[in-house]
Amino acid sequence: MVLNQDTEWAPSMDNWMGHKQQGTMWYQREEYEFALASFRASLNPEFSVRCPSVEKQIILSNIVACRLKLGGPAQSEAAVEDAKQCIALNPQWSKGHVRLATAYIALGNHSNDACNSLQRALSIDPGNSAARQMLMRELRRDHIQAQSQRRQQQQTEVSPSAPLQEETTNSYNHQSHPTPTAPPEEEGYTQRQPIYNDVPSTSSSYQNPFGSSNTNVNNTQQQQQQQQQ
Repeated sequence: MVLNQDTEWAPSMDNWMGHKQQGTMWYQREEYEFALASFRASLNPEFSVRCPSVEKQIILSNIVACRLKLGGPAQSEAAVEDAKQCIALNPQWSKGHVRLATAYIALGNHSNDACNSLQRALSIDPGNSAARQMLMRELRRDHIQAQSQRRQQQQTEVSPSAPLQEETTNSYNHQSHPTPTAPPEEEGYTQRQPIYNDVPSTSSSYQNPFGSSNTNVNNTQQQQQQQQQ
């Protein structure tokens, strides 16, 4: 399929090579959806029969690249499956393993799988600098994540309770002689010295509390002295 002047898809190509070339053109223009459609069209059964195995793995690798450019979980999952098909056609092609590692990284939570694919690529082609750089980046990311998880685990662990405050060296036993506390309803009450307003006075006006008929003590003593004289 190609795109005509009215920007509508029209079936005009009758071989896998034309669709592949069309996909390459769209990819270079960063029209990844059109590129993906063209690359997939080149693998249609009616065309793929005449398509060599080497060309098929290249087209599958290009399909993976388009899916990763489009992004999203669905495209990442499909990219993993396409990369596996690419490797199945030729396990000794290091670029196929790099594509699979890239798809695993885009999918997320598959760092081990990505590292395994990159190590496989380097075992096939030790001079693959792209695979080596990706592997170092993934290993560094794993190390940072492991450190972060350890710190979080240490922070979430229950810390031991603080020891009880040691008693002072004073020989006074606080347990045997507890400090009195105010009743709950009198908390914050400040104790003051009582003021005795009803203390009896020592003046002559003092009244005997045992009877109101008694006279002043001093007058009684004077009368007794006069009688003796």
